Amino acid sequence: MTYSIDLTASEIVGIMDNLASLECNLDGKEFKNIFGEKMGAHLWQKFRKDFNLVGLWTVLDLENRRTLASYLKGFLRGSDTTNK
Repeated sequence: MTYSIDLTASEIVGIMDNLASLECNLDGKEFKNIFGEKMGAHLWQKFRKDFNLVGLWTVLDLENRRTLASYLKGFLRGSDTTNK
């Protein structure tokens, strides 16, 4: 599958910086907000092993991938990815 994304290197750096920040700042409460009480608690246990979003992504089913993608979309839209 091929995707066409028109981002500058600076925008990609901004996105990656924000994702790294998110990895460091996510907590169990936020996981429950994203995935619901029971699933959030379960996925938090998986995520907190290495605090890695890509690693978490590999264990999610399609429904939870879409849930996380929706959260990330909102998170990244709210972030500044311009040059400072």
